[in-house]
Amino acid sequence: MFAVMFFGVVHSRAEALISPMLKGYSFSVAGGAIRANYPGHPAVPVRVDLYVLEGNRWIFHNRCEINAGVQTGKAASMPEVAWCGFAFPLEPGDREINMRLWRIGEDGQYAKESGTSAPWEDHIVKMKLGEDRAYTQAMRSRLVTIDKETYRAKIDPDGGATYEFYSKRATGAGLPAGEYVNTLHTNVGAALQVAYHSGTPRCLTKEPLGGQGYYNPTQAGACCEYREGKGSLVAQAPGQQDPESGLSVQCDGTANNHASHAERSLELSLHRMMNWDYGPGYEGPYNAGDQTYLSQTVMAYPDYLEYDLGLKNTSKYSRGALEIPTYYFTNRFRRFYYPENGSVKATNIPVNASGDDGKNFNATGSQNAENWVTFEDTSDGVKHDDVTIAWFYGADFVADMTRSNETGNVHVTETRVYHQIKMNNVVDMTFRNGGMCHVRYVVFPYRYDETVTTKYGVLPVRETIRRMTEESARKRI
Repeated sequence: MFAVMFFGVVHSRAEALISPMLKGYSFSVAGGAIRANYPGHPAVPVRVDLYVLEGNRWIFHNRCEINAGVQTGKAASMPEVAWCGFAFPLEPGDREINMRLWRIGEDGQYAKESGTSAPWEDHIVKMKLGEDRAYTQAMRSRLVTIDKETYRAKIDPDGGATYEFYSKRATGAGLPAGEYVNTLHTNVGAALQVAYHSGTPRCLTKEPLGGQGYYNPTQAGACCEYREGKGSLVAQAPGQQDPESGLSVQCDGTANNHASHAERSLELSLHRMMNWDYGPGYEGPYNAGDQTYLSQTVMAYPDYLEYDLGLKNTSKYSRGALEIPTYYFTNRFRRFYYPENGSVKATNIPVNASGDDGKNFNATGSQNAENWVTFEDTSDGVKHDDVTIAWFYGADFVADMTRSNETGNVHVTETRVYHQIKMNNVVDMTFRNGGMCHVRYVVFPYRYDETVTTKYGVLPVRETIRRMTEESARKRI
């Protein structure tokens, strides 16, 4: 972490502007951790626009509001710090980065551009971007790329989590040719994935097994371990190289544990999941308590990705909350559309200007006949950067749901330090011991009311989802 200090200055304008104090920063290929605050205004987050020099052109990557020193909760240990990710992961090497910090007035409001005086300060640094500890080159190099006309996805064959999803339909992002905005947040634990939590239903609380360890199997694998009172990053996942996982991979119908690209399908055999937390009394990765299994087949269609999952649990911990799926969007996606009583409700996710994580956006809605949600990139000038997610339950899955007349609850929350918008569909489950259950979810790079090409013909996304729901109800997924 570099420590750089900048002090406020008074400009020749009708009003005095307060300049933010930049206290430090560090960057990796995924983004940067930046520390700053406004002197005398600790409750006002510092606005940062992040640019990277490409040739002779500055490319805008992201806008973030750095948390102020009044944070509470988990973020209290990271005062004035925010993670501001790049629009897409960069390659390691030398880079010029511009952190554009906006000034504020005495009233704490962001300054507006006026005349020849810029309402911001540019801080340009030359850096050699290193590996990101959570999203390493070794991990990125093993991802399987699916590249279609309307989207690009990168999926981990070790466990099946999706770490990159791009809409190739988006316009106005201002990125270099061939580059698109990664809709998924590239920080620790963030992915398109599933996770199971044993504990009190609907609150995702953790149930201890012999001390620190918890029963929390997750598709992305083990990311944390607990040693001598301290947590550390492991960043492991089930893999073909680990005989305990039982994992094998087929790419486009052919056995291939080291595929780099898939045209039609990526199939992961039934394999043993890892836990999110291991520790004293519950060591890992893999122990006698790790008895939840997952299979996944991803089918690549021209206008959408289809994920077919099988779940099997032989653990004594059968009751819990299942996140299926969960999607960690970047902070660009600040509007979502949601079916409610036959109509569609649009909700904007406001920027929390208080700096208090306890006031972050948090919403829950029950799903009934329609199980889908659309998220929209609301960045200035960007159009058609949308992701719609829909999910469908097999009859064996419904039989294991704690309350079969409810199909789940959609949660949308924001975490301020990491600037990610989390969407997850949460279902209460009581898995039959040793029984398999099946579920499907589909990801479209389209808004719910846009038209796509499917096996049913050319139809709006919402109508396509309705037909998929009917089909799922007639047969086991």
